[in-house]
Amino acid sequence: MKKLLVLLALGGLSTAAAATPDCGTPVLLSLRTLVYRTKAEFPDSPKEVRTNFWEQSKPMTLCGVIFAKKGNTFVVKADKNDYLGYLTTPARTADGITLAGSTPGLFGYSGLSVDLTLLNLYTMYSARARIPTEMSAGTAVGIRIDGGKLQPLYWPGKGGSPVEFSKKSRIVDVYVKTNMPTNWERVTVDLANHTLTVYP
Repeated sequence: MKKLLVLLALGGLSTAAAATPDCGTPVLLSLRTLVYRTKAEFPDSPKEVRTNFWEQSKPMTLCGVIFAKKGNTFVVKADKNDYLGYLTTPARTADGITLAGSTPGLFGYSGLSVDLTLLNLYTMYSARARIPTEMSAGTAVGIRIDGGKLQPLYWPGKGGSPVEFSKKSRIVDVYVKTNMPTNWERVTVDLANHTLTVYP
């Protein structure tokens, strides 16, 4: 009986550990899959947890960030834009947000991605598209700032160049049109409310 109680107690410890995330580890891969590690709590070692939010029916809050599927969109809301940067940028920095559009290759480095640079050291923010060779012929990427004119980040056959925008901007919409697989066709970045809305 005593042995059974010890086993039950250890089982309870294991369950508790699995529910305790290490808030320094979450990474949002390709704006689709959240990967994080749990904290080490005796007797368990840290574990990696993966969650595909397009397959979730209920909102999830992790380390102060809300992840929710709303209709045909997926929304990520944080307290600061800095944390959106920690979740999405390859270097896990707070000076920008990376919108990765293809699953192969973490953060879109071997797939399409759009990098928003939000450094306070610069007078303007900027955006640039990274397009792999195999997608260059049939992919167009555009950006719209605060409901204004759609501007090209990348044109097939014409290449691309960064687009600068005011640090007072509130809403950044990024659009992708491609004949290759991608995880989204549009992402709205609400800089004022620290929110990403992903449209598949």
